[in-house]
Amino acid sequence: MRIVSGDEEARLSLLGASSSVDCDAVIDIGGGSTEIAYSSGDGVYTRSMDIGAVRLLKEHPQLSGKVPYDYIIPIISGISDTIRCSVGKLPDNSRFAGVGGTITTLAKMYSQHEAYNQTEGATLSYGSVKRALHNLCGLTLEHRKEIKGLSSKRADIILSGCIILYSFMIEYEIERISVTDRGNLDGLLISLTG
Repeated sequence: MRIVSGDEEARLSLLGASSSVDCDAVIDIGGGSTEIAYSSGDGVYTRSMDIGAVRLLKEHPQLSGKVPYDYIIPIISGISDTIRCSVGKLPDNSRFAGVGGTITTLAKMYSQHEAYNQTEGATLSYGSVKRALHNLCGLTLEHRKEIKGLSSKRADIILSGCIILYSFMIEYEIERISVTDRGNLDGLLISLTG
């Protein structure tokens, strides 16, 4: 067993995601951190940030339940600032994939995929993430647990994860993200066999 760094996790997530969907960049929202990786002509660039769905909920416990939309505006602004300072400018026309529990859960709930509850190959548009954010702000924890596609185990952190994704999409004006179930574990297997 070995522990991988956040940057290595990001690289493996990109490797795993690109084996499944057409992408050259990836965002992986976890519980304690968020990784971003993108390939450019001269290599793969990675960033790991201490922004995660569980970490954000610990900082703002109110996010587990119903909150006014105005409450999350400064949170979005702060996350956008962190992402901008950590990641900097992305290559133009990056094709993003999203991996991890937040993104696959949002895909089950709100994606534009023709098959309900399908995550692989689904798409999350900016509009669907914005609608999800507004909807989740208006729901208590108990009401969230009734949403199809949302596991009761994730009901408390889904708004936090959605805020992170929305902040990222706003910061880089991303219109859509491809969703894949493949991530860093798949990338690790590929790197070991490849």
